[in-house]
Amino acid sequence: MASTTVTGTITMLAYSAPQITSFKATRYVMVETTPIAKPTGENVMITLAASIASVNGANAYTAKIAYGIDGGESATVTDVFASGTDGGTISLTNDTSILTAELSASERWKLQLIITDEVTALTATVIYVERAKAYFSVTPEGVCAGGFPALGTAANPTFESVLPAHFLGGIFNGNGMQIDSDTGWIDLPLANDVTAHDANFAVTPQYRKIGNHVYIRGHVYTAVPSGGIAIATLPEGFRPPSGTHYDIGECGGQRISRLYTDTNGNLRCEWVVNIAGAAYTSALWIQIDMDYLVD
Repeated sequence: MASTTVTGTITMLAYSAPQITSFKATRYVMVETTPIAKPTGENVMITLAASIASVNGANAYTAKIAYGIDGGESATVTDVFASGTDGGTISLTNDTSILTAELSASERWKLQLIITDEVTALTATVIYVERAKAYFSVTPEGVCAGGFPALGTAANPTFESVLPAHFLGGIFNGNGMQIDSDTGWIDLPLANDVTAHDANFAVTPQYRKIGNHVYIRGHVYTAVPSGGIAIATLPEGFRPPSGTHYDIGECGGQRISRLYTDTNGNLRCEWVVNIAGAAYTSALWIQIDMDYLVD
């Protein structure tokens, strides 16, 4: 009986499943045709990169994205945006040639990076995008249909945007106060015995808040007895946070007034005097313009 011995070498090649190596979710605005990162942007731009093992050039792969509103009934699957046989790094920026819809910053999105390679057949990386922050977890079993690890755990780390922005849009300070909000001008409800002045030059009594800055404007008509008179009461959120804010108002004739508002929202005229110095208690118009901070 004849026998033959064959000696050969088996080379073991290193392999690791595809994985994300970088991820950013950034609010942006379009300047002509170029997306520019800006915290007030209404849409979210996604950029990511992932690594794929080469296996000596034998690991053919394709990559595409599935995305949709988290909890929604359907998702959009993109065309293949990267493919090859030599592994390395793939990257994505969600211009409209890949993600065919804008990702609104007012929604929570679920994205899946779907990489098909020769070794694992399918790996899906599940990505959540919310408030221009990104969270992801890696699942080796393919597209995951069940629950995911809790955000912030070792299995599901948190990655923050270069420009973290708030869910509803806007610019916020370190205390969480929106500093670019604007109420617009609101008519000021006047106290008894006080009316809006009706002269041609007069401005309707109104108040407004832009961020943490309150503005009051307008002209009222009233008599100011000794001890002063209430002009109006400002609602919460428009009141000085501490102490009393004083201001000087112009009046009809050669006169000035002293106005103030306090933490209870009282807007009062304390007195009116003639420029010569004597008190004046008859009816006249008073300009109530003032402004102050409420943070």
